[in-house]
Amino acid sequence: MEAIYEFINKNGCDSLKIFKEVDLDNFLMLLKQIKIKYKDNLNIPLNLTFGCEIEFELADYKQVKEALETLIKKNKVQNWLLEKEEFVTKTDLTGVYGGEIDSPILNNTKDNWLELKAVCEMLKENKALALNECGAHIHVGTQILESPKAWLNFIKLWIIYEKIIYRFSYGLNELPRTKIDFYAHPIGNSLFRSLKDIKYEQDLKIILNNICFQMPVGLNFNNASIYPKDKNTIEIRCPNGTIEPIIWQNNINFFIKLLMYANNPNFDNDIIDYHLKKYTTSQNVLSKFNQVYYDEALELSDLIFDNNLDKLYFLRQYFKGDKQFILK
Repeated sequence: MEAIYEFINKNGCDSLKIFKEVDLDNFLMLLKQIKIKYKDNLNIPLNLTFGCEIEFELADYKQVKEALETLIKKNKVQNWLLEKEEFVTKTDLTGVYGGEIDSPILNNTKDNWLELKAVCEMLKENKALALNECGAHIHVGTQILESPKAWLNFIKLWIIYEKIIYRFSYGLNELPRTKIDFYAHPIGNSLFRSLKDIKYEQDLKIILNNICFQMPVGLNFNNASIYPKDKNTIEIRCPNGTIEPIIWQNNINFFIKLLMYANNPNFDNDIIDYHLKKYTTSQNVLSKFNQVYYDEALELSDLIFDNNLDKLYFLRQYFKGDKQFILK
């Protein structure tokens, strides 16, 4: 990994979008050698809240229930709940298999990250897999967006970079899960068409409360309000299912940093408005999200991250390549 620091400052925050073509090729080759490490904590405020829905298949439901209860008795985890999930839980003559484990409200603490890792490792020990039926939904407390302006900024970011967001959220895989279009339909075009109706604060509230009434979408506002109160969350549904704690942590870090950037007083309106003027709904469709968009990915990393390590971890998962980038 050290070789990549010939191109960027190890402890800095370089602009990656200015690479010349020859440098970009070398940078991407070195990027594929990076192994993403699980961290004790992330560079995010402690008061921000989030939660996980870990869907899994194949593992015996009863055995997982007993294993989770053991973790709770040993104080390895607290208040994690196992539930049956209609889309992944299967029943046959031999038993019940698959389900979903929901986290409590989590914060950026070492103990909480250890809990997430313990649950994922327990699922692996019980031969669980996260296959094509599974999603990995993330809930983020709405207090992360501090004003109607921040909500609007976030909507614009999602519209412009949805194709980057989706490919990143596929985790270890190059492709989305089989039924993603049914359970986590892209929302960028709907949001874009709604922008012209947002003239006042109350317009934004109405749009957020009604945007996903037709089908489950990749960015769900049904439990959200622009006026934060208890149990308000933004639900991110596009990630592929995973029981890899490193992918969970990398996903959570990315989505929280994306949301945090919407509050940034230095939010780059010039870049965002430039992309919105060029935006066409025909270009932002799920079938094109599998493609790699180098310029936009580098640009997004420069916008939302304040350090090079976050940028490298994001880009490593976005560009994919060798799946063996998990470092336990």
